[in-house]
Amino acid sequence: MPANGNTVTINALDVTVTSEYGSISVFGGYTPSDAKENTIAIKSGTFNSKSGRINGGYSTLYTTDKTDLTDNAVNITGGKFNGNYTIEGAHGESYGGTLNIKGNSVTIEGRSIPMDVAGWTYIRGGYARSSNSNAEATVENNTVKITGGTFATATNSAMEIAGGNILATAGAKGDVKNNTVEVTGGTFKGKIDIYGGYENSSDDAIPGTATGNTVKVNGGTFAKNTRIAGGSSYEGAAENNKVYLSGGEFSADAENLVIGGMSETEDAVMNNTVYVYGNVDLANVELVAATDASANLIKSGGGNTLVFGYIDDHNKAHPWMSSTGKVSGIYGFDTIKITAATWNKPIITNKLNATYANEGNTTVDATKVAFSGVKDVKKGDKTVLLQVNEMGEGSGLKLKDTTSKYTIGTTLIGGDGTVSIEGDGYEVAYTIDSVQAQAQTHTAAMGMTAGVAALNQGADTVLATLKNLSNSGHTGLEAFGAMGGGTARQETGSHLTLNAFNFATGLGSNIDVGAGTFTVGGALEAGYGSFKNHFDAGEADPFVKKSGHLHYYGGAATAGMKWNSLWHTDGLFRLGYAKSEQGSGLYNPGLGTTYDVDIGSYYVGTEVGGGKAFKLDDMNAIDVYARYFWLHKGGDDFYAGGEYDLKSVDSHRLRTGARYDLSLGSKWGFYAGLAYEYEFDGKSRLIVDGVEAEAVKTKGGRAYGELGVKLTPEKDAAGLSLDFNVKGAAGSKYRDVLFGVDVKYMF
Repeated sequence: MPANGNTVTINALDVTVTSEYGSISVFGGYTPSDAKENTIAIKSGTFNSKSGRINGGYSTLYTTDKTDLTDNAVNITGGKFNGNYTIEGAHGESYGGTLNIKGNSVTIEGRSIPMDVAGWTYIRGGYARSSNSNAEATVENNTVKITGGTFATATNSAMEIAGGNILATAGAKGDVKNNTVEVTGGTFKGKIDIYGGYENSSDDAIPGTATGNTVKVNGGTFAKNTRIAGGSSYEGAAENNKVYLSGGEFSADAENLVIGGMSETEDAVMNNTVYVYGNVDLANVELVAATDASANLIKSGGGNTLVFGYIDDHNKAHPWMSSTGKVSGIYGFDTIKITAATWNKPIITNKLNATYANEGNTTVDATKVAFSGVKDVKKGDKTVLLQVNEMGEGSGLKLKDTTSKYTIGTTLIGGDGTVSIEGDGYEVAYTIDSVQAQAQTHTAAMGMTAGVAALNQGADTVLATLKNLSNSGHTGLEAFGAMGGGTARQETGSHLTLNAFNFATGLGSNIDVGAGTFTVGGALEAGYGSFKNHFDAGEADPFVKKSGHLHYYGGAATAGMKWNSLWHTDGLFRLGYAKSEQGSGLYNPGLGTTYDVDIGSYYVGTEVGGGKAFKLDDMNAIDVYARYFWLHKGGDDFYAGGEYDLKSVDSHRLRTGARYDLSLGSKWGFYAGLAYEYEFDGKSRLIVDGVEAEAVKTKGGRAYGELGVKLTPEKDAAGLSLDFNVKGAAGSKYRDVLFGVDVKYMF
């Protein structure tokens, strides 16, 4: 009968068994059939016995049937365990049938889990024992996670942790695959062996395999001899297993081994990978490609790789940042791959033995390196990547390639650096051949340009208030305001899109001076918007955000003259502050971190215009004009994985065109205008770590148009005036559309 879906929860329990042969056993589900989705949760208690067993699911199969032990779990968050304990997510035994042990787990977050009686203690995600020529087992996708606890084995005892484990005897067969152990904390005071997957068949069994298993050590303290292996098979293949080392403290008084794969059969250990990154110190750790079951070196089957620096599934780089950079020894790896390195801080291995590599030497792959620890480099600069203090007899290094690409921070990417073997074959060096800016740096110049585009849109809003003030036909004090919102696209080499809202409000007056009307006024202006940069950020593209926000605020003063002869001229002065903000806009592949791009600076601008209105009759008029716009936005500098120096931007625009006005009675009016506008500059330059990055160029022409309807009070009468309008520009470099409402009150 199956045992499925059961739960055992122990909140507080003290149990002591004094008999020499006594034992404590806790089962979530116990059956000769399927055991699925059973859970044990231990939160507190004391368990004293010479031995004990805690199993989420337990099944013994005596027939030739198939039995599933799946998705069982043991979760321990507190308690003390004194004795030899076996803790397993699932345990299956077969004497003729097939065991499928999959998806089971053990999670230990215990504050104190001492194991202090002589003998072995086991923690396994899934375990199978097969004994019979018809028996077979697969232990797959099981996990052990340990985040805390104290594990204090006695002098002659040891502890074994495995994501998945099989013991096959008497003609049986079993495979362990895709199991995982992850240790992020805990204190291990005795000898400990950790396996992602462990197949330990006897001589009379059919050899099984250990494939695709993983061990991750992110933390923990290891006080005695420690053995960590991605996968181990007694006589079968151990391949495609992985070990990730990013943390943990390893004692100098112990023998500490990290092994890619283990097997009693030479050439059966292949394509395993050990990753070294984070802050882990390996001065007391030996890194080994392949060993037998007793941890003696054996010949690699090929493809076993040691990687310094880890690029995760999201293409994010995690460099090795050990304070010493030292490794006790490196043995038998076919390839040493360096993906992330600290400038002028080499990887130093006390010993390197390559004679057990498949071809008798070790290949260094440094074809793509993310450097940290340096702000800028120049052609010819050199650093040492790998230093070997003692080379094993008959061992040697060779290079996968002498050419390489590199990155530094968020700023610099080289053409081809050169990788070389120097120092009588004991050093691998890296020489800079060329320096250029990374593609992602373009985002800073684009953010600057987005601010300029928003300010230029705001210029049209301020200009609208001036036009409506001078054309009101009313003398005396007027309060005015204008607001507009719209969207724009600016070509930058790539392009950016901008959605912005802006407004201006102020006071002004038209004064009759006999020869015409003199206009003077002052206004406050502000704007807010969002922008998105559309460009290829290169390798940083998956990690950066290309959108941001901007705002500006300032003041404007205006003066103009409209003569009785219908000639007119005016001028406008603007001064204020503008800022753009782009979260996670830059990515540092050497550190795996992102940076915000915040650009803030003052702006100042002037506008000068003039023209002549031609009155066709009492209802129709055409105004022909020319207008020059100058805007200066100050530069800014900041640090974001490198030094960014944004130069100031000057926009010079000239607009020439005509506007048609139609008066519909004494209050209503309609207007439409066409013009041609040319941007003479607008270039945004960027220097990153002393290197010129890709600039934003906005020079070019565009057509400009406007359309509006207005409602005004009778001439010289007080009251409210409204103007509803739409403006737009279209050209090869720039196009926009802006909807506006201008409001004016005449006293």
